[in-house]
Amino acid sequence: MKRMKFSLLALVLFVTTQFAFAQHRTTRGHDAHPPLERMIEHLEKTIDLSDEQTTQLQLIVNDYQPRLEALKSQDFETREAKREALKAVHEDIKAEIDAVLTPEQIGQLEAIKKERQEKRAQDKEKMKAKHKAIKAELEAYNNENVTPVLLVQRAKLEDKISEADKATIDELRVFFEAKKQERAKMRENGERPARPDQKPAELEIMKALLEKYQDDIKMLMAEIEDQRGQWQEDMKEIKATYAEDTNRNQVRKARKKQQKPRRKRADQPKAAYFLLLDPAASSDNTILGTSNTIASYPNPSSGMMTLAYEIKDAGLVRIDIQDESGNVVQTILNEQKTVGSYSINVNTGNLKSGAYYFTLSDAKGKVVEKVLITQ
Repeated sequence: MKRMKFSLLALVLFVTTQFAFAQHRTTRGHDAHPPLERMIEHLEKTIDLSDEQTTQLQLIVNDYQPRLEALKSQDFETREAKREALKAVHEDIKAEIDAVLTPEQIGQLEAIKKERQEKRAQDKEKMKAKHKAIKAELEAYNNENVTPVLLVQRAKLEDKISEADKATIDELRVFFEAKKQERAKMRENGERPARPDQKPAELEIMKALLEKYQDDIKMLMAEIEDQRGQWQEDMKEIKATYAEDTNRNQVRKARKKQQKPRRKRADQPKAAYFLLLDPAASSDNTILGTSNTIASYPNPSSGMMTLAYEIKDAGLVRIDIQDESGNVVQTILNEQKTVGSYSINVNTGNLKSGAYYFTLSDAKGKVVEKVLITQ
């Protein structure tokens, strides 16, 4: 019985806490029925109310509507004080409604609430799965079609960038990648990244670099304008394959057509992504000739890292750490290996902050893993 009453209280809490907003909408002609009136309509549609119950509930509405209106216009010293006052009204309304409804009717409300919660949970899981599938397919398309072309264009820009700016860009790569990893970790833990009080200085540095090289970047983007248009069309098609053809979607699309066209997003974020691309590697994990694989974690790292690799062709294997210029700064392994999976701990504490590459080489080629070191 306690659980049933709690369900009803939740309904009352929702309705009464919406009161102030509903009154505002009413004055603007958006809502002709106060929330307590809507609550009775909801109960009439959901459970069977007798004429006597309907009359009693209407009396409750007539009694509490003025009290809520007075509460809305009343000044409170703190928000907590206002919450306590609302809570007291909620308890009073709950007690009176409990006296009107039967245990069976409260049980019906509890069952309906549970059914809706289960449906919302199922819909949420379906939506998460769909978003995950869309993201995976878009990433695969991007890695196969977009990134290789952008890296070619980005290599053309490298000769025009001063050595000092290249060093700055290296630092920015480390900074923004670390921020990206930090946000991803927070999302995994169900946390929401807090908005900083001040913008990081790195954003201003990035803005200055984009202004300095904006003409060169625009020229390089113009060279692949047709391909960029094709990428957009292909990605729209990928998203469309996951769209459900429901009445709700059709209504939303119709409304969208009636709305004013949205302002075009600035190209600056795209230009920033382009500027931060690393032309020294064809991708973050580049395979050239060999079927071996390599991965490292954590990435970015400020100390010990674990390097996991799989040997699919037995033979002499060498693993080096190279800097962005291709210089070998450390040889981790150089020995015969049989087919199998291996892992090794690597101390990167003696390396300066920046981008490096774990390079696994054998007789057939090499595989490269890009890593970021933050000291």
